[in-house]
Amino acid sequence: MKTQTFIDQAKRDASILDCLQRARYALAIHNGMTIIGDDVERSEWKLDFDAEIREIDAIMEMLGVDFSEPLRPPKPMDSYE
Repeated sequence: MKTQTFIDQAKRDASILDCLQRARYALAIHNGMTIIGDDVERSEWKLDFDAEIREIDAIMEMLGVDFSEPLRPPKPMDSYE
């Protein structure tokens, strides 16, 4: 494998992990929130993203992410320029 190919693959893998981390963070901070509807009876729903968070955790573990290290919250998209 050429060096540049290896570097490109590593960059792509890092981008995938960044996206997974951002998705997990968004789900985790909204998990358990109650949504109030604007209908006549004012219905309420509790958000439950536990299954999705577990799936992302399993994928990240398969990719070799070390969970003993705390993950920092992701940066806003504007700071990636």
